[in-house]
Formats: sequence, C-alpha cells, structure tokens
Amino acid sequence: MFCCQLVGERVNRREVSRLHAASLRRPVDQAGGTGILVTMRVRTILLIAFLVVPVVEIALFFWVGQMIGFWPTLAIVVATAFLGSTLVAHQGRETWLRVRLDMAEGTVPTRSLAHAAMILVAGALLLTPGFLTDVVGFALLVPRVREALRTWVVRRYRDRWIVVP
Repeated sequence: MFCCQLVGERVNRREVSRLHAASLRRPVDQAGGTGILVTMRVRTILLIAFLVVPVVEIALFFWVGQMIGFWPTLAIVVATAFLGSTLVAHQGRETWLRVRLDMAEGTVPTRSLAHAAMILVAGALLLTPGFLTDVVGFALLVPRVREALRTWVVRRYRDRWIVVP
C-alpha cells in the first residue's frame, strides 16, 4: 500500500496524510502565524472591503441625500473627487521629488516610498464615490497622519519583517 516515492524512499498513504495534517497544524510562529490564520485575516479584510464598506457608503448617501437633497449630495461627491485628485497629484509630485533626492544622496528612500504608497491609496479612495472613503482618503493626505501610520506599521512589524526605518 505505497502511494508515492520521495527521494528514493517509499512512503505509505498514512504517513503522507500525517505529514500533511502536521503541516496544517504547525504552531504559530513569530513571523505572523500559520497560513490558515493569514487566510482568515485576508478573508476578514476582503469581507469588510467588499461588503461592509459599500453598505455603509450607501447608507451615508441615503442619509446625506435626505438631509440636503440629491443634487447637493451629488455635487459634494464630484467636488471631493476633483479636489482629491488635485491634492493627490500635487503631493505625489512632491513625494516623487523626495524619492529622487534621497536616491541622489545615496540613501534608501523608505520613508518617501511609504508616503508615496499611502498617497496612492488615498487617491484610489478619493476617486471612489462615497463619504467614508473620502474621509479616509483625505486623512491619508495629511503628512502627520501618514507619518503616524508609517511609524505604527514599523513598530508593529519590526519583529516579523526586516524593516528599514
């Protein structure tokens, strides 16, 4: 009853099942846990991103529309998208200049690249119609908020990854 051969040794079916089960039950390590836990985190994030956020956005549209009317609500959504894209373009150019200056000085532009990534996310959030996404997007355009978020991520993942401050 041998099912496969690994590096010249024959392994029976029970041994393969036992090894597979053991690999799925490996203990949580310092690098962030097992693949099962990571999958659960990703599923939770995707559930929030694709189910909860749109429902909240629709509720906010409905509430604001009732408070101030349909056309003013639509005008606010269009204005925030336009203002957000303008601010993102301006800050993106400044950040790109900082990245180039850091590289010209011979330093690794980790801080500038982190800010650039957050500005990119802010742009995507500001172009997405909605009030909640606009609040988060505009918050990411504030340099102190970006630096606080970057500092928090560095502290949180310093033990798990190689982090260059």
